[in-house]
Amino acid sequence: MSALVSTEDRHPAHRHRRLTRRPGCCASSREAARDRRPAPRPPGPRRRDRRLLVLRAVTGRGRVLVVDDERHVRGMLRDLVEHLGYDASTAASGELAIVAMAAEQPDIVLLDLVMPGMSGLEVLAYFRRHYPAVPVILISGSMTEEIERQARARGAFSIVGKPFDLDALRDVVAAAIRSVSGG
Repeated sequence: MSALVSTEDRHPAHRHRRLTRRPGCCASSREAARDRRPAPRPPGPRRRDRRLLVLRAVTGRGRVLVVDDERHVRGMLRDLVEHLGYDASTAASGELAIVAMAAEQPDIVLLDLVMPGMSGLEVLAYFRRHYPAVPVILISGSMTEEIERQARARGAFSIVGKPFDLDALRDVVAAAIRSVSGG
C-alpha cells in the first residue's frame, strides 16, 4: 500500500504535483514489494542447462575447451559451441587452460594465439607434450605465414583467422571431433 501525498505536505520532490504516490514510504509497501519477488531458485541446473544435458546424453557429442583472454570472444565461442550441441568450458588465460585441460579433459581445444602470460603457441606446445591426442584449433587475429608455419610445426589441428566465418569454424570443430571419435 503506497501513501498518498498532497501538496500540503510540501515534500520537496513533489511540489509540482497535486497528488502522487510515493513508493516505499512506509513499512507495509516494502513488505508488499518483498512478497512480490519470485521465490529463490532451487539448486541444480537451469531449464536450458537441463535441455543441453539431455541433448548431450542423446547425441553423445564432444567436449570443447574455449581459451581466449577477451571475455566477449570467449562467450561468443562458448555459445556457438553449445549451439552446435557440444559441451563447452572456458579459460581466460594459458595458465587457466592448462588447469582446465586436466580437470575437464575436453575432446578438442579452441585456443587464442595472443594472450597475456603464456602465448597460444606455448600452450599448444604444452598440450602436444602432455595431451597429444587432443586436437587444438588455433585462433589468431594476426595471421601471417610465419605464425601459420609455427603453429603447424607445433601440431595445431587447424588455424582460423579473426574475424572468423562461423560456418567455417563449425566445419573445423566438427572435423576435429570426427578425428577424435574416429568417424
